Amino acid sequence: MPFEKGNNLGKGRPKGSPNKVESATKKFLQDLIDGNTDKIKTELNSLKGKAFLDAVFNFMEYVQPKLSRSEVELEVIEDEIDLSKLPQEVLDKLLDSENNEDKTSSRKI
Repeated sequence: MPFEKGNNLGKGRPKGSPNKVESATKKFLQDLIDGNTDKIKTELNSLKGKAFLDAVFNFMEYVQPKLSRSEVELEVIEDEIDLSKLPQEVLDKLLDSENNEDKTSSRKI
């Protein structure tokens, strides 16, 4: 039976109410991790090189949110880049890296 506009019988879960299955799964996984932290550390420490880094990066996804990728269009005017279209965080990083290069080059002299 397809959904019909105006049907009030199947309202579903109210907005903001917790999903019971998801809550139970999260609790189970949290208890599993809490009860095995020593074993998890031992297993992680036994990994070497790329395998260790892969495991750490996989765990990081659950702690540190991934940054979203964004496209930036730059307008080149007479062999110059119009920096006004760059996001502020990109400009800050450029300035930081430029400052760090200046400090590094002044130490070499």
